[in-house]
Amino acid sequence: MIKIAFLFLTISAAHHEQLWRDFFAGHDDQYTIYAHAKQEIPTSSLLHSYRIPETCSTTWANTMRAQIALLKEALKDPDNDKFVFVSESTIPLATFDTAYQRLTATPHSIFMYRPNPHIIPGSATFDKTRDLQPISHEQQYKNYQWVVLNRKHAQLMVEDSYYTENRQKL
Repeated sequence: MIKIAFLFLTISAAHHEQLWRDFFAGHDDQYTIYAHAKQEIPTSSLLHSYRIPETCSTTWANTMRAQIALLKEALKDPDNDKFVFVSESTIPLATFDTAYQRLTATPHSIFMYRPNPHIIPGSATFDKTRDLQPISHEQQYKNYQWVVLNRKHAQLMVEDSYYTENRQKL
């Protein structure tokens, strides 16, 4: 059966854990949970037993290495077909059945993006400290926080080293 990997990126525990417990209840064969936490996860937390072994230093705007660590762990399960990044303050607004149906209805990844607003020289939003050189301006995009990757795209992110390992100054 196709499973959805929920990839929690947190400081410690998730907020509103009872909502998540209710969301997942009765669907054990349709999902997996992975958690990357900046601090210790309390033993009483839903996420405690799902903490991945590899942790990376993160900041508010720099979570890529932690996301890749989550993907690496989730890709070990061949049944994981969709990979959903979840922050600690996310709450489920639909039932698990609805979310599962919508996420598995398409083989594609689901994410929205737009040109990076910080690259328009002379505009009020231009910030040279956020310029991502050597990535050309034409290749810089800002994505919305919620991202769902299919297995192919998750694997591509894990295998990439050009932007994640060799470009530490980005």
